[in-house]
Amino acid sequence: MVNNNYSVDLPKIEEVRYLNNEIPSYEEFLKNYKVDERVKASYESEMNAYAELGKGCGPCPDLWNESDAGHTFDNGFQAVAASTKGRIEGGANERIYAGAGIDVSGFRFNDGLGDLKIGTYSVSAEAGIGPDGASAKYKLGVDVASLKVGGVKGNVGFDVGSEASIGEGSAKLKVGGVGVSIGKEIGFSTPFGGVSINLEETAEKCAIQ
Repeated sequence: MVNNNYSVDLPKIEEVRYLNNEIPSYEEFLKNYKVDERVKASYESEMNAYAELGKGCGPCPDLWNESDAGHTFDNGFQAVAASTKGRIEGGANERIYAGAGIDVSGFRFNDGLGDLKIGTYSVSAEAGIGPDGASAKYKLGVDVASLKVGGVKGNVGFDVGSEASIGEGSAKLKVGGVGVSIGKEIGFSTPFGGVSINLEETAEKCAIQ
């Protein structure tokens, strides 16, 4: 008896056709290609968020690090931009870190090179000990305007936060908004504003450019 229950896998043949039977040149493609500025701004915002996420605090992973905006204009400005961040760690070596915070800005503009925030309300707290150092801090304040370009950042506003930290090449001490940082990050702060420069980050930016 002949068994006809069999199947044969035939190779699939695909045919690709171009309109007018012409393949566009690379130059023609670039000439007709248009960038959606809203998509570009959203992509850059996500990349900056991932960059901040990667910094963390040495061995301490961020549980979350999210940024969002109520509306993004065509020129890249964001209205009612909010950022939330939190982290916690524990292990057999008894390393522990915990922290959480939120920033809400009336307007924000981030082009990948600089980050400008206008009308920012900030609340955050963190405490921990790890192999790279220790810190205990809280932040509570309102910035009329803050700007970060490379490793240089400054702000004008009202701050009553406090901080005591040492590690990763820097030491910081701030009480009631008045403080100083020394090491790879040098700066000062007052209840009405401050400025600082991260020498390592600034050198990296200059090397890339």
